[in-house]
Amino acid sequence: MAFRSALLAAIYMATSACAETVDQGTLLYSFGSTTDIENAVLRPNGQILMVPLSTNTVYNLDPSAATPSPVVVATLPGVDSVQGIASIGDDKYAVTAGVRGDIYVNETVFTIDLANGNGTVTPETILVVPEAENFNGLVSLPSDPNVLLVADSVLGLIWRIDLEAKTAVQVISDELMALSTDSPTGVDLGIDGLKLYIDEATGELYVYFTNVSKLFLARMPILANGTAATGAAEIVANQTGTDNWDDMAIAQNSSLIFGAMNPTYIQMVNITSGEVAIVANFTTTEGPTSVVLADDGVHGYSFTRDGDVYEVTLPNYA
Repeated sequence: MAFRSALLAAIYMATSACAETVDQGTLLYSFGSTTDIENAVLRPNGQILMVPLSTNTVYNLDPSAATPSPVVVATLPGVDSVQGIASIGDDKYAVTAGVRGDIYVNETVFTIDLANGNGTVTPETILVVPEAENFNGLVSLPSDPNVLLVADSVLGLIWRIDLEAKTAVQVISDELMALSTDSPTGVDLGIDGLKLYIDEATGELYVYFTNVSKLFLARMPILANGTAATGAAEIVANQTGTDNWDDMAIAQNSSLIFGAMNPTYIQMVNITSGEVAIVANFTTTEGPTSVVLADDGVHGYSFTRDGDVYEVTLPNYA
């Protein structure tokens, strides 16, 4: 399917021109450089669950607290690195984790249920996927939150995981998802961030994904049940130099994408108009990994490889 030419042509600006004119974020908490926050999700109560590549724990943070401080709510057995988290119900979440390495082993899917409060919970181990090599972006399907799509950054494909059937199947692969071994970033990872978006005009479901080594954001139309693509993948926007996308958040109502961009910033792309802009720039930290949108339509949270958690003011996305 042809994509809007304005968006296909979008080439993003360098950060230097915008560093002094956009929000630089408010630091809520710093774990320190040894804690690499990889992904996060907003809870119904406005608090945040965060997962680090550097430990086997899930943290809860209340950004409205006078002095926000993370609390461990779950410890995952048999793994040492947590890669993804996604909501699958009322304060219930799927979590992916494994044993860290160039190729991960013991990639495992867990669920945690926090509906009864903020205390420590025991995770449920759903299944181990021994063929997986590096789980990354994670989403649940709008039509069935017990079905997950998971990016594999080494294999360059998307897994479909059914939590009830306890099955994992490779369902979607494409050259745009594959890694490059000669990337200017020096990072040999392909598909990374993963989010879903419903085109209101057509009702079509798209999976948006980033490719770290190839420096772009892309998308592909897929079936509502996540079993297959319905059209070709296409590049939405390229980066120049060594700047690259990590993960992202999509505001469905306003058709805005907010991307965590290396080395230091958040970038916005309007799916409808093709407008692109740098909307936040962190001058004292590096390595934004993910973005979570608050419920107020204005604020967001960004997380970094340096262990920092920022609140940022964004263009209205309600």
